[in-house]
Amino acid sequence: QTSFELLLDRQGRFRLPRSLLRGALRRDLGLAGKGFHCRAELAQDRPCTCPVCLILGHLTVMDAVSETTASSELRNRLRMNPWTGIVDEGALFDQELGPEGATFPFVLRLRGDKMFPPLLPDVLSWWRQGFLFLGGAAGTGKGRFILENEKLLAWNLPTDNGGSDYQKYLGFRG
Repeated sequence: QTSFELLLDRQGRFRLPRSLLRGALRRDLGLAGKGFHCRAELAQDRPCTCPVCLILGHLTVMDAVSETTASSELRNRLRMNPWTGIVDEGALFDQELGPEGATFPFVLRLRGDKMFPPLLPDVLSWWRQGFLFLGGAAGTGKGRFILENEKLLAWNLPTDNGGSDYQKYLGFRG
C-alpha cells in the first residue's frame, strides 16, 4: 500500500490544498473555543450554526503553493494494529515527505465583517508558535508548520455616493 502522493501543480511545485488548511483551521478554532464541536454533516437540511462554522462562513482560504521543486522523500513505514499493539500482515506502507524547510505562502481572507472573529487571533498565535500540524502524521513529528512573516491588510471601502464608481467596478468583477 502506498500513501497518496504529495500534491504538485503543473510546474512541479508542492501544493497544500485549501481543504487541508480549512480542516486545520476548523480543528484549531474548535480547540480555541474550548470544545466547540461542529455538528455539520453532509446533506443536512440546514447549515450548521456552531461558532466555528459561523467564523468559517466568513473566511476564504486559498491553496498554498511552494516555490520548492525539490523531489520528495519516500519512507517505508509499518502500521500497528491499535487494538493488539502488533504489526498486522500487509501493514507495510510508504509515506511520502516533502523537503524540510519548504515555505508555502498562505492567504486567508475575511469577508463581510467589520470585526475580526474573536477566536481567530488565538489560532494564528498558536500557528506562529509552531503548533500547526497538517495531515495525519503529527504523532511522528511530521506535518509541522510555522506561520511566519504574517501581514494584515485591511480595506475600508466607501459605501456612500462617493464610492459609487468603485461599487460599479466591484459589481462588474463579481
